[in-house]
Amino acid sequence: MVSKIPIYIKKYVWLIGQFIQNVLLKKEGIIKPEIEQLKKQFPNLQLGDLINRRRDLFGVNFDWDNFICKVRYKGIEYDITKTVIEIVREHTNDDWINSIGFDTRGIDINAACRAATKKIINKIIENGIM
Repeated sequence: MVSKIPIYIKKYVWLIGQFIQNVLLKKEGIIKPEIEQLKKQFPNLQLGDLINRRRDLFGVNFDWDNFICKVRYKGIEYDITKTVIEIVREHTNDDWINSIGFDTRGIDINAACRAATKKIINKIIENGIM
């Protein structure tokens, strides 16, 4: 079933997941360190490894193979997969040709982010539930 989901849906779920995680970090008062700061903390890592480390520490937890999207807020992890897929499907352009690049032509990104704020972010911040 997961393999039948088009890659462009997965990339938009990842993108909206990143947006959600970044907002939650900001609400929590966590500032993502710059790569230069991470270099001091992890002097043996190369640039690509530092970028990956930053993403692992502060990015959305996204499992591309199993198509699971999780975010963290105040030490609690929330599985937002189902809701974020619904948001993406609601706001994705039906013309698949607009969705094959890694840009936002195939999705109404502004509407999707507003929906993510309403359906996911606010619920997590206000109620601690998803």
